[in-house]
Amino acid sequence: ILAILIRVTANSAGLLLAWPLTRAYEEGLAPRTNVGKSIGTWFDRLHLARAFRSLRWTHHVRQLALARLGPAGRRVGRLDPIMDVTSIALWVIAILAVLVRPPA
Repeated sequence: ILAILIRVTANSAGLLLAWPLTRAYEEGLAPRTNVGKSIGTWFDRLHLARAFRSLRWTHHVRQLALARLGPAGRRVGRLDPIMDVTSIALWVIAILAVLVRPPA
C-alpha cells in the first residue's frame, strides 16, 4: 500500500511540475471550436503534461540532469548502468518466483 501511495504521489507531483511547461506550448495545440472547447483544451494540456512527465525517464533527460549536477552527477552517473542491470535481474527473479511457486 505504501508503494502505491508513493507512486501516486510521485506521478501527481510530476504532473503538477510539468503543468507550467504546457502553457509555453499552448499555441501549438489544435484550435477547438466545438461545444466542449474549454474542457477539450484542458485535456490537451493534460496530455501534454503527461508527455513532459514521461520524458523525465528518457536517457537523454537523465544525462542532461547528471551534467547539471557537476561532480556529484558524475558519481551518480556511475550508478546508472548498475541500476539498469539490477532492474532487469529483479524482473527475471520475480518472473521465476511466480513460475516456480507451488500451486495453492
